[in-house]
Amino acid sequence: MQIVDTISQKVNLLRENAAYTGAHNDGGASSLEKQLGFFILGFKAGGHTDFNLEVEVPTVWQDYFFRQDPEYDEYIRLKNKFEK
Repeated sequence: MQIVDTISQKVNLLRENAAYTGAHNDGGASSLEKQLGFFILGFKAGGHTDFNLEVEVPTVWQDYFFRQDPEYDEYIRLKNKFEK
């Protein structure tokens, strides 16, 4: 499931960034990982076993997905250029 893969990648990135910067925490990785765990549990509790269904991305995670879209990057670039 793309949601699980994307959020798992973000968890790993948060941990790596925290480690590289010498942070005394994990940069929010454990919190995001816990949210993902609850998302998966809720998905399974709803009787779903097929992770290939189309599922709406939770609102708090939408930024992680928009950032992967090249058109969104272009939108942000143009927005920053013309909104001054």
